[in-house]
Amino acid sequence: MEARPLAAVMIVGLLVLPSCSHQSGPSDQDRYRRYSRFTDPGNLSPMLTELPDDVGEIAEVASGLTVHHNLLPYHGVPRSTWPRMKRIWPPKMPDLLTALRDTGPGDLYADRPIEQRVVGGCMLESHLLTGMLRYRGIPVRARAGYFKNVQAHAEHVVDFWEKTLKERGINADLLKTDPQRWREEINAFTRNQVEIDKHIEHWVTEYWNEKTRSWSVLDANTTFLRASSALEVGIHLPREYFEYAFEAWQRMRGSENFNPDQYAEWPQDGRSHIRSQLLWDFYSLLNHDIAGFDQQAWPDDDTMSAEREAYVFIKERAFSELSAEELDELDRLALLLAREPTIDELVAFYGDSKTLRLVTAEKDPYSLVFDG
Repeated sequence: MEARPLAAVMIVGLLVLPSCSHQSGPSDQDRYRRYSRFTDPGNLSPMLTELPDDVGEIAEVASGLTVHHNLLPYHGVPRSTWPRMKRIWPPKMPDLLTALRDTGPGDLYADRPIEQRVVGGCMLESHLLTGMLRYRGIPVRARAGYFKNVQAHAEHVVDFWEKTLKERGINADLLKTDPQRWREEINAFTRNQVEIDKHIEHWVTEYWNEKTRSWSVLDANTTFLRASSALEVGIHLPREYFEYAFEAWQRMRGSENFNPDQYAEWPQDGRSHIRSQLLWDFYSLLNHDIAGFDQQAWPDDDTMSAEREAYVFIKERAFSELSAEELDELDRLALLLAREPTIDELVAFYGDSKTLRLVTAEKDPYSLVFDG
């Protein structure tokens, strides 16, 4: 199951793609204005009534409500404070809004100290912003992929992760007994990540930009790249720093020089992780929020609920285990996503799939493939 030659992938693309690219029409935009199971604020929607109408201003509001867990040391938040800070998982709007209502200013608009923000990562941040934009009737969707080209300032990257991992207590025993060796090992690992130009798992929010008649990439957390990579970006994340999951899949399958370590995220190897991101992205485009699994709510036994089955399928299935049929479907899915398909094309692909269907998607009333 090695990478396909690029020419082979291109030939497959010529066989399955029409001669023109499709843009989402008005009906598609209407459907992406609708809430999903994570972004519906429910009876807490009154908290959103004062949101501005402008996309950028909404993103600014969102950026002041959360803090990335790896930025707590950067912001100088004492470690003793971390356990008292709010953490919400899965990233459901009612739970997020409840936490924000019960903490600090009690609303979404007053200045909120870092200690009174919800702690999370890019998945939580993107779903929060998606829900806020949908409240204002803006067509929007959460997308999965990777930060790329963010390792150029090597010494800054090494210094950031040394300070962050030290404060987080990573390899705490070694840090206590031999701080110098700890530093050498941590920095050697980070330098390896820099050397291979590590691509970092990331979620963004896309909104339909009426001016450009295309989807634009938003990232409310502009602080992360400043802190970790010395990169100054606005809320409109430049495409030079973001790679969609389907692009990573096509690169993996088409490049003879592909390095899977560039995408590895423990405990997954790089190829398996790219598959997971591609599936997250597909289901998200079908308006089925599935990435925020609440594993702590699962029973200790081997009971296989639909959500647990979905998790095992997406996150625990290794690339090396995939059948030829699965690989073929994933190749065709990446090609489909590369040309900006309509919702009807996405739904048709799902309906014809032999290997990618999920019970959770078909039982989710917000999903575009809900079967009633």
